[in-house]
Amino acid sequence: MKVKILIDRVSRELVDPRNTRWCRDELTQYLNEAIGVIATKQPGLVAKATDLSVTSSPIDLPRDGYSLLAVHSINGIAAQYVLVEKLDHMYPTWQLDKGVPICWTKREYDLKRFWIYPQPSEPVVVSILYVPEIRISDEEFEVSLPNIYEGALVDFMMYRAYSRDGENVSEANKSQQHFQSFSLFLNDDQALKNNREQRLNQSIFK
Repeated sequence: MKVKILIDRVSRELVDPRNTRWCRDELTQYLNEAIGVIATKQPGLVAKATDLSVTSSPIDLPRDGYSLLAVHSINGIAAQYVLVEKLDHMYPTWQLDKGVPICWTKREYDLKRFWIYPQPSEPVVVSILYVPEIRISDEEFEVSLPNIYEGALVDFMMYRAYSRDGENVSEANKSQQHFQSFSLFLNDDQALKNNREQRLNQSIFK
């Protein structure tokens, strides 16, 4: 979905095709917010996979990283997650131990970095899945969400646009209607099922 197409659609539905009341930069910001809400609710939709070459930990996420979802492997071998509290309790000096790392951990409050255990005695490649911070650069930007989410993005943008004038009862009602529609979609099990089926149909492995 291209940003320009979404903004054009919202402008038409707001009966403001020339963007005299709601400028395009404002609508772009609303779209940014919508993507952020969806990414928080369903982070797997925007997740990115990458390989990091590391010599020690803690390990920082890439510059565009917002939060870590999983560590898939270390040097191609599946890495197990272990609770940091368990390491703290059983091996108080675990952050100093060196060897061949076999597991990973993170602290709940630390979104942008994680540890592998034990510390690598030589460089290793860590394959991770993380949620990036998404920032729309221009109207040619492609929103990397399944097409089924187009309506939800539009609803959120309409909600934000109408909520700007909260003292107007008519617009306040419209705002709430669009917000309810957006919220229902995000919590709709059928919508999630349709999304899974869409991804399955696009996969070469059924």
